[in-house]
Amino acid sequence: MASKKKLDVTSEDALKPRRDHAVFLIHGIRTQGEWQQRVARVLECDPAIRVIPTRYEFFDVIRFLLPFRFSRQGPIRRITRLIRDELSEKATRRVSIIAHSFGTYVVGNVLQNEPDIQLYRVILCGSILSDTFEWDKYKHRLAPNKSGWQLVNDCGLNDVWPVLAKSTTWGYGSSGRFGFGHSRVKDRFHILGHGGFFTTAFAEDYWAPFVSRGEIIEGEAERPTTAWWLSVLTVLKLRYLVLLALLAAMALALTIWMPPRRASDLRNGHAIVYEGHDDYFNSGFSFATETITPWDSQLADIMVARQDHQPPLARFFLPYSAPPYQGPADTQARSGAVLLSARSIRSVSECPVEGYGFHWFKVRANDILCLRSRDGAHFALLGVTEVSRGRIAFDWEFQTNGTRNFGK
Repeated sequence: MASKKKLDVTSEDALKPRRDHAVFLIHGIRTQGEWQQRVARVLECDPAIRVIPTRYEFFDVIRFLLPFRFSRQGPIRRITRLIRDELSEKATRRVSIIAHSFGTYVVGNVLQNEPDIQLYRVILCGSILSDTFEWDKYKHRLAPNKSGWQLVNDCGLNDVWPVLAKSTTWGYGSSGRFGFGHSRVKDRFHILGHGGFFTTAFAEDYWAPFVSRGEIIEGEAERPTTAWWLSVLTVLKLRYLVLLALLAAMALALTIWMPPRRASDLRNGHAIVYEGHDDYFNSGFSFATETITPWDSQLADIMVARQDHQPPLARFFLPYSAPPYQGPADTQARSGAVLLSARSIRSVSECPVEGYGFHWFKVRANDILCLRSRDGAHFALLGVTEVSRGRIAFDWEFQTNGTRNFGK
């Protein structure tokens, strides 16, 4: 039998020194960082550099805009863990970062929250870090440079997204459009949009020299005048309009799900009505008087019994002058009920015009009903809470003004 080839761990490739300069590429929101491989090919022309493209899952606009730190922590935790893992490698002597858009926010949080992490070169582009980020607090954590600049901030003169990020929510800045204006940061301006930095030519001309040698190539010599509407956005805080819109939406939702109630002519309560064959004197209910009545009382709007003693559970009986129930007590009786699809009586603003059944009416716990009173001129809402052999319990709301309206 042929022998298996044994792996030669002392081969020439295994003995080659590892690239000791790790460069992390951190992308922004709504992307998988497709540009990273293109940039990696350029940077790894330097034999000392090993590029680490990172991902932190698809980060959507909703989480980006939410003004809560916890909604943004997932990407920060993941990138921090990857950096620490790389620093644990003995062969890694330097760690640098190129970050775009939300990735720049991640870098700022790493510097603020991880005091033992040292960075060699840092390049930001499309930055949304606060314009007043205090870089001087972290100068001891960034490698010195013969030019005096410790990091580079590439700004796009056609990039409106950092301005919009700052205007529409909390915690971001427009540094990717206007720069930081800080003694530790080289703000470099280009006639580019938010994603215009990711060409091979740009990486070769601007990023590779700084990452490899600390050399800073100047950007555009002239900065055009900022458009008036963009200047307005730097002052106008759209986030307050967004907040007002959210509050208005919440108010509308509350109006729909919990419409204003409790008008002075609206009464409410809870009733337990007992099965008529077992408890004759407590088997009816009058909404007008808010009292329990005997079976067949001419005050009763609704009664409870087991039809012909047969069903295992009690049912409602709604007196109505029609065959086969036209006894003396039913004269002029016009009670009726209709089953609703509502979740609670509080979510019902009006009883329907038609569709009311009468006489025997089967109900279950949690049913919501509109009930027409015995005189046919008033309406009530019922929320059934219990149905058993011996009784039916329900919450009720009665409109005394003769309308079907239970709203404001």
